[in-house]
Amino acid sequence: MMNKTLLYQGNILKGHVISLQEVTHIQRLEKEVRKKLINKGFVAKYTFDDLKGTSKKLTEKVKIAKKIAKSDLTVLIQGEDGTGKEIFAQAIHNASIRKNGPFVAVNFAAISESLLESELFGYEEGSFTGATKGGKAGFFEQADKGTIFIDEIGDTTLSIQKRLLRVLQERQVMRVGGTKIIPIDVRVIAATNRDLLEMVENQEFRKDLYYRLKVLHFDVPRLNERKEDIPLLVKFFLSSIGSRKYLNKEAQELFKKYSWPGNIRELENLMYYLDSIVDGDEIKVEDLPEEFVARVEMNQFENGSKGNIDVDIFPSEKADEYMNILKVLNSTKELGVKIGRDKISKILLKNSINLSSEQVRSRIKDLERMGMVEIGNTKQGTIISEKGRKFLDSNRA
Repeated sequence: MMNKTLLYQGNILKGHVISLQEVTHIQRLEKEVRKKLINKGFVAKYTFDDLKGTSKKLTEKVKIAKKIAKSDLTVLIQGEDGTGKEIFAQAIHNASIRKNGPFVAVNFAAISESLLESELFGYEEGSFTGATKGGKAGFFEQADKGTIFIDEIGDTTLSIQKRLLRVLQERQVMRVGGTKIIPIDVRVIAATNRDLLEMVENQEFRKDLYYRLKVLHFDVPRLNERKEDIPLLVKFFLSSIGSRKYLNKEAQELFKKYSWPGNIRELENLMYYLDSIVDGDEIKVEDLPEEFVARVEMNQFENGSKGNIDVDIFPSEKADEYMNILKVLNSTKELGVKIGRDKISKILLKNSINLSSEQVRSRIKDLERMGMVEIGNTKQGTIISEKGRKFLDSNRA
């Protein structure tokens, strides 16, 4: 509303120039800025209502995300491609105190390395050949008073990671070719489908940035972990395109047996495909793609095998870690006890295997993907599966 400039003659203060603006004028300017942001697409469309499903796995994550939305701290979302990480990020923004501010989404995997720095932090006029006249504000500046969502953060270079760390620490940016420090007020939500902790161990990701990002964090469950939500998602995708088609019982059974490596995105695309090629309303097994049916049969064969799985399925340098985790879980199952990753870490340490709680979590996630363990809901611990026990039996020294 008010701007004051001091007038000096040499070192002597001679007076003040004060300019005032009407509140209505400022409000009009604010409306214009918001309109420009909307035109650029810097808005979050999704809310928590858009996360379809009633499974425990999903509802627990939604509960955590709603609590995170009330805070203004940095968030790290981890999960496979196609699980809905951006929907969670947008929902968090729309339930936060920043909901009226911009939501700027940046996909590190989609921007070339040579452009990434100038796109993130902006640039001044003449800073490089082809620079826009008057310069350009970067994504961080454009997200001021709102949220910046950095997707696929695990795909960035160490040099960009260094600059990101500084922005998170100082809450200010300097444009490429610029000399002026620009303060920013943004909330950072980052997402990745990669194991950042393993990248830290391999010196591919900065340790200090990892812990700066991982203030509030959660994993988004795979579709394979929440198969009870599939019928609801099938109905949702078909109704969203005005289709009256439905899966018959046999097709529904195959959907439950399928592993869904592409997660919800794969299910969505499959429903659009089936709506286009199936003539009647009923979708039968013979309507499903051959590759889909073949993969179900392969999964059934693998799950029904009698063990004799080669220990070489694990990375050679970590095979001992996976085997010992399975041994611990097998012992606790025989005792009728479920155990969490902290206790597993302590037991392994007694056997001279030094794995942090986070590293144990990462190995257990891998074992779950192989069907060798079952991860319980919050505070319920992990148990070895029948497949895991058969694997142990077939690989005993």
